[in-house]
Amino acid sequence: MVMGHEGSGIVEEIGEAVTDVAPGDHVVISFGPYCGGCRACSDGRFSNCERKLANAQRGNLLDGTSRLSLDGQRISHQSSVSSFAQEAVVHESSAVKVREDAPLETVALLGCGATSGLAPVFNDAQVEAGSSVAVIGVGGLGLNTVQASALSGALTIIAIDLLDHRLDQAREFGATHAINAGQQDPIAEVQRISGGGVDYAFEVIGLPETVLQAIQMVRPGGETIVIGALAGDAVVSIPWMGMMRGPLRRSGFGASRPNVDIPRYVDLYMAGKLRFDELVTGRYPLSGFHDAVEVMERGEGVRNIIHPNG
Repeated sequence: MVMGHEGSGIVEEIGEAVTDVAPGDHVVISFGPYCGGCRACSDGRFSNCERKLANAQRGNLLDGTSRLSLDGQRISHQSSVSSFAQEAVVHESSAVKVREDAPLETVALLGCGATSGLAPVFNDAQVEAGSSVAVIGVGGLGLNTVQASALSGALTIIAIDLLDHRLDQAREFGATHAINAGQQDPIAEVQRISGGGVDYAFEVIGLPETVLQAIQMVRPGGETIVIGALAGDAVVSIPWMGMMRGPLRRSGFGASRPNVDIPRYVDLYMAGKLRFDELVTGRYPLSGFHDAVEVMERGEGVRNIIHPNG
């Protein structure tokens, strides 16, 4: 498998049926290609595209094929993208055209991570001005959830993490309060700060324990949104009274419409409304991929950029 599920670049060639982009266009490579014709796409749930889900699990593009090989042997695509390479073949819905004055290095973050943190706030929860928000986990995704909540006008934004440097950065991105969950009871603190529970609790880690914490942080009628990706065999046992508190939603790519949302986020970034430059804490050549991963595993960085031609 060739790894890499998000990125950016310049279109070199297109297939004869492609109409959305042309050679020379600057694009963000989205990990959310969609067919536009299945039931999920027809309902506007592009991140649940049936063809994408079926083929990505097999290491294929949307048409059911792999365009990668080595010595005559088929190689799988990661998430129908495989961007850790000097060139990539993707479905046209993965190549989202963006304005040419936007730095490709930075907007590459919108191919998955940044959008996965922003879109749940704007599309799924539709956080309202004056509301209260808790964000569990303020790494590369959670910081975007924080800044999207601030941009939406939330008055109380509570960041929760185990690392103080991440909490400090969350304040820079708009958090009004910070809780180190290793030093304080996060549920009790959120309840205290918000006066009985927040309107929206976002879980951005992907653990059964933190999903349960998020449910207990909302006020009666408040909404819990799970952004974090739990292990496939993870089991979350939720007390019935917890379910009675309010809606529980799993956010898959934030119900994102990549061709609409990504250019909009780029415009907001270029206007100074969203912060992406501060998310990039390391830059590595393709040969330094393993070093970049090790830094992330140690919790030392936010987002690392791989330069295929570096």
